[in-house]
Amino acid sequence: MRKISIPNPILLSNEHTYLDADYLSGSSLVVISSFTFATNDIVVVGASGEKTTEGTVVSSLNAPLGINVSPILNFNHVKGTTIYRSDWDNFSIEGYTGNNNWAVLKLLPIQWDKAQSIFVHVAGDDTWKYRFRLYNSVLGVYSEYSPTLTGAGFSRLQVGQMIINVRKKIRDVNRVRFTDNDIIALLNDAQVDAVTLVPKLWFLLVDTWESSTRTPFGQIISSGTGLITSALTDKYLLSNWPDIDIIDKIKFYYINPNGGSFLLWDLQPMADVDFDRYLYNQNRFKTDIVLQFKITVDPVNGAAIILDPMPLNGGGILYPRYWKNPRKLNEIIDTTDFIFPQILEDYAAWRLHEMMGNDDDAARYKGLYYGPSSETPDQSLTGIKLLQKDNNMIRRANGYGRKLWNYRGKRGSGNFFGQGLVNRDFVKENFL
Repeated sequence: MRKISIPNPILLSNEHTYLDADYLSGSSLVVISSFTFATNDIVVVGASGEKTTEGTVVSSLNAPLGINVSPILNFNHVKGTTIYRSDWDNFSIEGYTGNNNWAVLKLLPIQWDKAQSIFVHVAGDDTWKYRFRLYNSVLGVYSEYSPTLTGAGFSRLQVGQMIINVRKKIRDVNRVRFTDNDIIALLNDAQVDAVTLVPKLWFLLVDTWESSTRTPFGQIISSGTGLITSALTDKYLLSNWPDIDIIDKIKFYYINPNGGSFLLWDLQPMADVDFDRYLYNQNRFKTDIVLQFKITVDPVNGAAIILDPMPLNGGGILYPRYWKNPRKLNEIIDTTDFIFPQILEDYAAWRLHEMMGNDDDAARYKGLYYGPSSETPDQSLTGIKLLQKDNNMIRRANGYGRKLWNYRGKRGSGNFFGQGLVNRDFVKENFL
């Protein structure tokens, strides 16, 4: 069995009027103005979520101060009660039956006396898929479909679950103050802010070389998302990888057209000043043994790289290794790249409490988002401090690697590792 809870439409920005006299019975409502309503409009008497709130349809108008409705209302309503116009009065709930077929499970009247309309599917389990759309029974028209939801519910990394958690933190479980879109916008802001504070997060690292299919000996069978170089072309757009944020390195796969041998190496990144000494030289040579690159911006197509030497025959393949931008969140079924979704939730809660003027709550969630002081034990870390700790643990080797050999002085270290090429952290991570 599965209980499906669907948030009711938000009416606060819809056309509305107010009762100008208590309603006790009958089909006539006395209002302060009926000019914003028309025959066959769906109206909701009362605020969504209140116990006596109910919906009906305008049968005729007694302009300018009267509305006739059918069916008649079930409850008494006091003077001053808000009457909203609604585009919808039902949910059409569908279940997936296989073979790309959907069946209507229930045409559910919107339960205006609750913040959410509830449907219980007795036969439901984790394997079921559901979707719904709003329905106007007067006009016979539907809204767009909702995203497809599973019977298993939301995972902790999905937007839907994060919205539920944020609403608990801001005490808005009935969706009175903020819409889901308001919260989703702040979750996206949180992602951007977090990658600015902690760049090069390990879970955002993309190695396009892994997209290729290779033999056990490393020869490429399928190039995957790699970019194949062309003869006498040195500029290549990065539009193949629109999510690039920071480039770590670019691997170059070379195939010898004469002998069939193949090699893979890293291209050397170069600064503009150094690279341009090679680029703008009348003696610049051309070969398929590409060695270096620089990042530039094409005025029309955006980010690009320029190779040197210029490929002579082409056929080599470029494989960037880069940190991507976190994926944008749009729908409740979208999944964040962040492994700690509570960081995004705390950011949203901080900003929303700030908008509501709840200074103490805003300060508390701001503190949770940025994390405690450096003296706090690791097990109590939150927010950005937790993200930094996790990123450092993944990207840096740990333990006693530096003590595998006794230190024999600068000359011995230099003979083994080379002089001035790497720092101690790089040595520890890659050699010890």
